[in-house]
Amino acid sequence: GIRQAVINENGKTIFELGDWMTEDSPRSRGGDNDKWTYLIVQKRRDEILKDTLGRLIPMPKGLMDSTGRVVLPPEFPDLHIWEKYPYLNAKTAAGNFVLMTIDGRKIHEFKPCKSSILMQHIGHGLNRAGVGPLAVWTENETLLIDDNNAVIRHFDLPFGREVLSEELAEQFVILIKNNQK
Repeated sequence: GIRQAVINENGKTIFELGDWMTEDSPRSRGGDNDKWTYLIVQKRRDEILKDTLGRLIPMPKGLMDSTGRVVLPPEFPDLHIWEKYPYLNAKTAAGNFVLMTIDGRKIHEFKPCKSSILMQHIGHGLNRAGVGPLAVWTENETLLIDDNNAVIRHFDLPFGREVLSEELAEQFVILIKNNQK
């Protein structure tokens, strides 16, 4: 059978996944001194699960770090890692989207919506570095999050996707109401 393992750049096996399988390739996060890898994982299954109507049931996904420790147990049918920001977003069994830190701590659960979560820094400083709070939104609501992952403000309006100047980004956020910014 097929075996999956995490192997370092020298070809040494760090750990074997055993009863786990990865959804995609491992990804790296952190600076030169603080580099680690995370994988989206799910339990192996021998047969495809189907509901009573014959539709495929998505397997719950979780998060594992580069030591093989399960950071977030598989409980979400859909789980995504944001490459640019240290966040996860997942869809609950009820269909709500949840925003979490990379270690699985819940920041906010959004109201039901059709789209997924989007995010961007409101402004850009030198070398396109994020300035001001991070805007996270769906078509129904917008959050402003500070550098400590705390929600600064919550709006029941979608975000007007604009890049503001560094000075303005620290003071203003653009929202959409009745299709007007």
